[in-house]
Amino acid sequence: MLNWFKISYAQIGFSGTIYYLADIILRKIKIGSVYPYCFLSQPLSSPGKKLRLSKGYAVRKIQPGDPRLLEILPPAVCDYRFEQKAVCIGAFKEETLTALLWFTTDIYHEDEVRADFIPPSDACWDFGVHIEPEYRMTRAFSNLWGASTVIMNDMGYEKSLSRISAFNPISLHAHTRMGAKLIAKAIFINIGPVQISFSNAKPLLYISFSKSSRPRFYFHKNDQSLAT
Repeated sequence: MLNWFKISYAQIGFSGTIYYLADIILRKIKIGSVYPYCFLSQPLSSPGKKLRLSKGYAVRKIQPGDPRLLEILPPAVCDYRFEQKAVCIGAFKEETLTALLWFTTDIYHEDEVRADFIPPSDACWDFGVHIEPEYRMTRAFSNLWGASTVIMNDMGYEKSLSRISAFNPISLHAHTRMGAKLIAKAIFINIGPVQISFSNAKPLLYISFSKSSRPRFYFHKNDQSLAT
């Protein structure tokens, strides 16, 4: 137990380890869960930047109902995301779908917790990154992200916002290396039907008793967030 704590502390810090332990306990006794989020702002490619994909790769938008997409995600998940007017980008290796990224330019209705995230006019919101297991040590993601930033930029956006789990230090470090900036944090604690959220951006505290009660986080052009 002590060794586990030391490893966890080195990776996600003291508070992250406490949240992680709480999440394990709540899930074990089947009464709840804990989701700690870091909100990041990622600058996009400069306009006119020439994109160079690795040999054999192609990146393009995926349309609703594409059978290759439905082999990776359940139809209900795809429908939920497309209903939000989300755009799905796929990286193909010789017609094999290797990786996915979604983004929306409107309100993003989070599906892990009860919360809505609203990007500013100069940003989109990216989510749902998925890389097929056999391609996770390849250039699938770098091709996907590079092409996606060009697509987003061509649509008039300067940056992309996202939320990353504080339990995922590898992803957080990867985003930081690409120039992402931490702009806010929030933790969502679910116990039965009740959800309690704490954040260093407004609302600092929000208690939800039903699915229809969701905190709304507005993110501004200056990378400060404000929720109502």
